[in-house]
Amino acid sequence: MAFTLPTAQYLMTSNSNRGLEGSSSQGTKSAGNLPITTNAQQFTVNSVTPARIYFGLDAQNSTSGYDMSADSRLIVCSMQYNAPNRIQCNTMANEGASFTVVSGTTEANYKRFNIGGNDTPFGSSQAGPVTLCIDPTSLSNDSSGGSFDDTNVSGWGFGASKISLSGHSSMLAFFQRVFLLQTTKDSADIPKFTGTADWGQAFTAVQGSNYTNKIGAWISQVGSAFFVPCPWQIGDGSSATTFNDNGVVIVSPSDNAGKAENFRLTNQSMRVYLSFRSSGDAAILSGSYNWGTAAPWDFNQSNSSACTISGATFNGMGNFTCGSSVSGAATFSLASGSNVISNGANLDGSTINGDLEINDDRDYSNITVNGDIRINTGANSTVAYSNVKWTGDLTNTGSNTLTINSSNGTSGTTSEAGTGAGQVNLVSAATLSITVNQTGCDVVVLDAGTNTVLASVDAQAGNTFAYGYSSGSAVDIGVIKQGFTISYTYNFALTGANATLPINLLPDRTYQ
Repeated sequence: MAFTLPTAQYLMTSNSNRGLEGSSSQGTKSAGNLPITTNAQQFTVNSVTPARIYFGLDAQNSTSGYDMSADSRLIVCSMQYNAPNRIQCNTMANEGASFTVVSGTTEANYKRFNIGGNDTPFGSSQAGPVTLCIDPTSLSNDSSGGSFDDTNVSGWGFGASKISLSGHSSMLAFFQRVFLLQTTKDSADIPKFTGTADWGQAFTAVQGSNYTNKIGAWISQVGSAFFVPCPWQIGDGSSATTFNDNGVVIVSPSDNAGKAENFRLTNQSMRVYLSFRSSGDAAILSGSYNWGTAAPWDFNQSNSSACTISGATFNGMGNFTCGSSVSGAATFSLASGSNVISNGANLDGSTINGDLEINDDRDYSNITVNGDIRINTGANSTVAYSNVKWTGDLTNTGSNTLTINSSNGTSGTTSEAGTGAGQVNLVSAATLSITVNQTGCDVVVLDAGTNTVLASVDAQAGNTFAYGYSSGSAVDIGVIKQGFTISYTYNFALTGANATLPINLLPDRTYQ
């Protein structure tokens, strides 16, 4: 097992369809599809006005429907015009190429997307397959008719119009197999990594190792960069999985970008998930992930499995949720309005260019948040922040009492300063380092003016004793060693900053 694709809805190797419009015809071309050893669905356009061919979702001639308002789907296939001397694709404005989604048993209820022409890279499809990647629920359509119903999406159609070039009166188009990908976690038809897997296996799953097992061209690779126009998942919740991205670059398309209008996506289309068994599964992400849509990433895994994201960069996606199985120092630059959400993840060392939501009571260190921090621990909590920096506001979004002991360069402010439910008791924590000139001293720290021992160490092994504190007050300090005069320091002020107190014991000349 490696990168598992769902079974294609159909292979486009017959001349079956659910309807034709305009001056067109259809058939099959021998040895035209991929794999190249089988036939290919052929669509012939004979006019400068748009002509269309329609297919079902379950089969080429099917009219059965899917409720895509509840279960988002993504139609993925590829098409290719005939040899260069037959390319007569019109401009995009004249519907040189269009994609239509329909609902119900006829083609009267539709949404149409103009996806290319000879004035866009789509016109190069005479040289190789061009991807068709459409979310039927996308609102970026260019026209519509009837009453399209997201709850009963039943088919799609390819449309084309030609411009006359010398020598030929028609334009031929051919199609590769069609996938209807699901975009929800653990669904049967979402691409998954299982076993020992990496991105090279995803490329091979689609492109094949030679012409006999190639099924498409929609995942592509240039050097260490991969173009991935589909949702995906690491693990399937039941199979052993060890994934390593090997530091590659992953790029996904944007919705309806200029010169790439053949990608019509929503924030649900390109979701990414982690789905590990309770233990034993592992993933390492150290590459760069650049997402064209604000699709959420759900890594909310909290068990004995491990997902390490050290060195990874995440750019452009939506909310990124991490459970306690996730750890590592990553850089997050998410889509505007999207947040990193920690449900127990160890994100120490990370940089978050945006907001951080924390739903746990773990300690954090060495994190930079160029935005707000919002904390909801769900219980009265005291946490320690060491070298945690934020540029926005730190707030307590729960009804609990939250105390943060901050130290070692932690900086930032809160608009909810105070103690009690729903407030933030932001306390500057620091360390008092007591250095002595003799090894083996007994050091005792007491609340100033009392006999209350706050900390002590017997038979000190070294020459320094570090006393950590979290509030500005004062202490009395006693240092004792046999053969030396006892040293007392009274009412030493704890100011909230790190401090060093040197104490030199003098020999007790009366000691025998």
